[in-house]
Amino acid sequence: MPELAPMAGVPVTGFEPMQPIPKSEDEKSRLARWQKEIAQDGITITLHEPTGAVAEEILNQADVISADLIVMGTHGHGAMYNLLVGSATKGGLKHSSRPVLLVPVPRAYA
Repeated sequence: MPELAPMAGVPVTGFEPMQPIPKSEDEKSRLARWQKEIAQDGITITLHEPTGAVAEEILNQADVISADLIVMGTHGHGAMYNLLVGSATKGGLKHSSRPVLLVPVPRAYA
């Protein structure tokens, strides 16, 4: 599972880091609008486009911004799925030195 190897200190070969997904202007404006709305409640958020393994990117950004809490979603996939595909949530939970809050996805979206 190459996405977890960097966290285990294992060198990764033949693995391309995550490429930023181009966002449409509509998506960018929606993110900017949400950022402004959330800021009105006194909550500071930072938008970040990842370039590496997902779990590693999340943990690195948490360190950069000195996050008090990491909130991650769970999809409710079974153990076999996570064994074959891996899980950014599992990697984040296992390797985080910060508190992690797991939020399940509503069944309608799973």
